Amino acid sequence: MSDLITKALIFELDGTAISKKSKSKPSTKVITALAKASETMIITFATNRNWKTAKDFAKLFNITAPCVTLGGAQVIDPMTNKVLWEQDLDPGVAQKLIDITKDFAAKVYNYDTGNFVAPNSYKIKPVEPIIVLLIADKMIPEALKQIKKIPLLNVETSIAMEKGYTQISIKHIHATKFMALQTISKKLKLNPKECIGVGEGSGDITLLNFCGVKIAMGSATNRLKELAQHIAPTINEDGLAWVVDKFVLGG
Repeated sequence: MSDLITKALIFELDGTAISKKSKSKPSTKVITALAKASETMIITFATNRNWKTAKDFAKLFNITAPCVTLGGAQVIDPMTNKVLWEQDLDPGVAQKLIDITKDFAAKVYNYDTGNFVAPNSYKIKPVEPIIVLLIADKMIPEALKQIKKIPLLNVETSIAMEKGYTQISIKHIHATKFMALQTISKKLKLNPKECIGVGEGSGDITLLNFCGVKIAMGSATNRLKELAQHIAPTINEDGLAWVVDKFVLGG
């Protein structure tokens, strides 16, 4: 790929740089590959995690460029831990979402404690970039029907770690990785065509849509693979290191 001009590598953390298993760490091969990539281009991540659970990876990978967190709801400066850009839910909308969940015996993720809590014990904050719900699979169709009655929302579902449940992430319609990366590209004067995007889940569709070079991991969803131009090996096969070797180092 020596004739390909790329200036940035942007990747999801879970399922791409690290396993989705609890308390997973990136392999030595991936850490080494990203260190080599950082010598010649900008590297950063666009993750569904919050900054509290993502910042240690920014340090580990020596990332100095702004990072996307909360699935595109925030852009964080890893050097100062300050929020550079944020697209929040209206507090009234956030409260309405919490009220809806009470009818479906749902749980709400509390980013301060890192646990799912009952809706009655969840207090709406002045700034709510994202609401994450855990709902029993059998209740998902009706829950989504009620949630989607509220306009201007970006609603994503994913398989929950708890068996028999689905996770629903709800953000403002403009809180996407695409919009967040636009903010970063303007700040760093990056052309999206010169960016390599690597992802694994449905939440990475807007990440790949932003980047000129679109790569899906081997374990990615079918929808993401259809969008991608290239398919990398899985996380267990150090797929991200393969991407660096093939598309950054020219191996």
